[in-house]
Amino acid sequence: MQYLKDDVRERIVDAALDEFVEKGFNNASMREIAQRAQITVGNIYRYFKNKEDLLKQSLSPLIEVIDVFVNRDYIAEMGLSRHDEVRELIAANITKLYEDFPREFYVLRNGLKGTLYNAYYDNVVQSVIAKMKRFTISDAADIDPMIYEIMARNQIESIIYILEHAASEDVERLVKQFFGLSFRVFK
Repeated sequence: MQYLKDDVRERIVDAALDEFVEKGFNNASMREIAQRAQITVGNIYRYFKNKEDLLKQSLSPLIEVIDVFVNRDYIAEMGLSRHDEVRELIAANITKLYEDFPREFYVLRNGLKGTLYNAYYDNVVQSVIAKMKRFTISDAADIDPMIYEIMARNQIESIIYILEHAASEDVERLVKQFFGLSFRVFK
């Protein structure tokens, strides 16, 4: 009986992320991933059921962190009156998330049509909407649900834009400024 080796698994995941970044999931080739990892294609299948399983395992560390981040109730933990501290903490966490998982973030953001992550973005949007509704202005009953959807998608896209286009040393400052403006609407 052969044992699976952590270093081989890590090489496969590393090679797969490079391939997914360059070609997207649908155009990625298991043969290319094997070549990058310097193993046989058959060896990949000892570690992963198929390409989608390899994708899932490659993105799972990022997905786990995003899920914790999105579902964390910062206001309940820190108090509604501490918006500035909450904004600072959220900005720091977003910056760290992108710094720790740049390739995974790129793959998640680009080229996952037809995969199990197809609807993931929409789930994150719904989590953001739920948070917005809890801390919105007093006349929230008059706000159409589509406005919440637009605002949530705008927040997410704005943060992604900052992460993808700003210099690394400016990311945290820009995310803090962005949330500073957003929090003025939702408090």
